[in-house]
Amino acid sequence: MVHRTRIPVLLLTGFLGSGKTSLLSKWLRAPEFSSSMVIVNELGEVGLDDRLVQFSNEAPILLENGCACCEAAEDLNATLERLFWQRLHRQIPKFEWMLIETTGIADPAPIMASIGNNDLVAERYRLAGVVTAVDVRRGPEQIAQHPECRSQIAQADVIILTKMDLASSPEIKAARATIQNMRPDMIVLESSNRNLPAAAIVEALEARATFLRNTLADAKPEHSADVTTSFAALAGPLAWPQLEVALDSILQRYGKRILRLKGTADFDRAGNTHVIQAMHGEPVERTMLSDSARESGGKTGLTIIAQFVPAELIARDFLSMLTIDQAQATLPSFPLRARG
Repeated sequence: MVHRTRIPVLLLTGFLGSGKTSLLSKWLRAPEFSSSMVIVNELGEVGLDDRLVQFSNEAPILLENGCACCEAAEDLNATLERLFWQRLHRQIPKFEWMLIETTGIADPAPIMASIGNNDLVAERYRLAGVVTAVDVRRGPEQIAQHPECRSQIAQADVIILTKMDLASSPEIKAARATIQNMRPDMIVLESSNRNLPAAAIVEALEARATFLRNTLADAKPEHSADVTTSFAALAGPLAWPQLEVALDSILQRYGKRILRLKGTADFDRAGNTHVIQAMHGEPVERTMLSDSARESGGKTGLTIIAQFVPAELIARDFLSMLTIDQAQATLPSFPLRARG
């Protein structure tokens, strides 16, 4: 069997005005990303960000057909396929990284799923990680107001607090507390003066990948390498409609990549635990757990079994739909900046 080295993909996201393009321009001048291809996704009739990204290799490719998380998703996969074949046939310089900068209102989860669900793209590329830029001054307010911003943080492998040099101490404290509250396990880097070394990003992505590999190794799977499992712990009681919507959303988003969902959840304070089972193309099943089974205890949550898309990614996506609204309710207070 021929072993293929897949091209790593860095998905750079962050809300409008978070400083993604400035960071990307500096990274592309560094040796770590000197052999990179860049796709810039932008909304609007006239693209600008692609002209702001300056580097010595090929000009960045602009996806103008909307946001990559929705109507431009097919364009993104088609572009990835085309670039791979052009690279293979030496029609363009050989690139070692694919860097994708999303529009500021993009939800990265559908983009990640779209790449993973395209057989050719998934065979030739691998997602090295999602890097999310957060404006340290406006981040808490944006997180509270915009679900896209919350999803960008929920899907991140690395978070960058940007514009540190422009922020006050209370603003920095509020932003750090907000991120810690939402993603306590997250690698958080800080950028001042529009600068963060590319080496720091590569190192952080490698550290995150090592953590995820170790997490999967601890599960001791007894299955083929392309099948993974992950447990999404659920803190109850939950509202059934909320859980049902989240389940329907990930089943639709990941499709046949989800082989099975099975677990338990509590829906009231009386300790009435239910068994939840779901598969692609079938309705979600919900049945009451027997008294004897409830007395045996155990964690409530769902075991996710997936193929070709990491189950841990699906679990994070699923939990983000359930927990971010709860986290939002406990965000620390912060002063809103006056707008002129």
